[in-house]
Amino acid sequence: MRSESEIKVRKKQAVERSEKIGKHLYHYTSVAALYGMLSNKQFWWGNTATMNDTSEITDFVDRLKEAIIIDAAPDEPLLKDFFGKINARIKSEYPFAMCFSTAYDDAAQWERYADNAKGVCVAFNTETFLELLYFNQVLTNEIFYKGDIRNHAHYRIVKHYFETGELIEGFHDINGLMDNIILCASTHKHESFSSEYEFRSLSLQSYIIKHLAKNCSEISFELIGGQIKKVLKVNYEQLCQKEGLNVEDLFESVTIAPKSGQSENDLKEFCLKNGFEKLAKNISVSKCPLRCK
Repeated sequence: MRSESEIKVRKKQAVERSEKIGKHLYHYTSVAALYGMLSNKQFWWGNTATMNDTSEITDFVDRLKEAIIIDAAPDEPLLKDFFGKINARIKSEYPFAMCFSTAYDDAAQWERYADNAKGVCVAFNTETFLELLYFNQVLTNEIFYKGDIRNHAHYRIVKHYFETGELIEGFHDINGLMDNIILCASTHKHESFSSEYEFRSLSLQSYIIKHLAKNCSEISFELIGGQIKKVLKVNYEQLCQKEGLNVEDLFESVTIAPKSGQSENDLKEFCLKNGFEKLAKNISVSKCPLRCK
């Protein structure tokens, strides 16, 4: 059970962050994914290794390594060991992520992430979503698009480590620093994706096992789009019960994509059948003027 003081701190931070982010986080997806989400009470988080930016994670780490080589004149065996361990962990421990945008009814999002504009856009209540994950070692952060690596906090931390052998900024061991680098690397993408205005919820497999796996999540393999993929299934109904939150407060609305043939009435009835009365009252059709072919 959470203490009253813990819950107050969680609420305060969720309110403050939602004021900066916005009241809603938008998740563009397929109708099939929405069906599973509502009927099974699960979020499926994707393995970042299979996402559509081919330089996910590795670009940030490579640029950090290059800057350290130039600026810190590090001991070569130590550098090789440090970044070698990070790269080895990246290959086996890609973070799992659930992706959002702050852009609503956006043409590019519809075509790229919502089954070629035949899917849906689910609006989540930012404050409730942040509260849900607050105690579960999940990082929910804005995605950054390139930028000078030397302006990033990890450049300063890693440079200081190679120059002095000391850890700063509250890090007590190398593994903790590596964890944070891998997670932060997952919040950086190529600038060509900057129009997505993306946010991500991220967690490492080791954190999932320790914090989320107690009846609330599992890692499994599923057939998605004709490919076998490793996914994290988060049972948000059980997690809401654990955290003292109302499941219906997570969801604000569903917007049907501009090229979709999904019946608005059928979707409303489906929501009602699965216990989402509030959501059933907030179903609409996109006003985005994408041409149907």
